[in-house]
This record gives sequence, structure tokens and C-alpha cells, in this order.
Amino acid sequence: MNDESGIPSQEADAPPASDWTRIMAKYRQPSFGRSLWEIFVTVVPFVVLWVLAYLALSVSVWLTIGLCVLASGFLTRLFVIQHDCGHAAFFKSRVANDWLGRVIGVVTLTPY
Repeated sequence: MNDESGIPSQEADAPPASDWTRIMAKYRQPSFGRSLWEIFVTVVPFVVLWVLAYLALSVSVWLTIGLCVLASGFLTRLFVIQHDCGHAAFFKSRVANDWLGRVIGVVTLTPY
């Protein structure tokens, strides 16, 4: 179906609103494996960039600033993980969410 501009409408292909609850149900429960993977792909690059930024100080301040800008993206991602822990949405265990949130809070300088 096209609208007045001639651009195809995506509404014709979208499932009805009543189906979205069923479609999204599998994403409601935390996945331990996925949670560990997200921590790994966030913490490892953050630490590597942090170390590289420190080592780059002897080479160039601009290189260090560039690395810090990249690291800030991973720091933001850590904050998002911490936020999800606060909603008990990262792990099934509330205790695991709380401890991970507290540890990340030290790094992000944000109280959990």
C-alpha cells in the first residue's frame, strides 16, 4: 500500500497490535548467557581502551583524547547495564543484579 507520497507503507506488513505481546514474550526474560556476553563485549573493550589511552599519553594528547571518546561509549554502555540491573532485568537473580549494579556503579561513579 502506498501513501500520498508514493512511498510504500509498512503498516500493511506489520502484525496486528494484539500479536506484539506474543511476539515480544521471548525477550521479556533475562538470558544468563546473553547477559554474560554483553558484559564481556563491554568490559573488555572498555579496559583495553582505558589502557591504550594511558599508554598513548606518551605519544600524543590528541590520540589519548580520541581513545577516551571511544571508551566513553563503552562507559555509557556500562551505565545502561547498571540501569537494567536496577530493574532486575539483566539476570534472573536479584542478588546477581544488585551486585553487578554495585560494581558497575563504582566504575560509572553513579550510586546503585
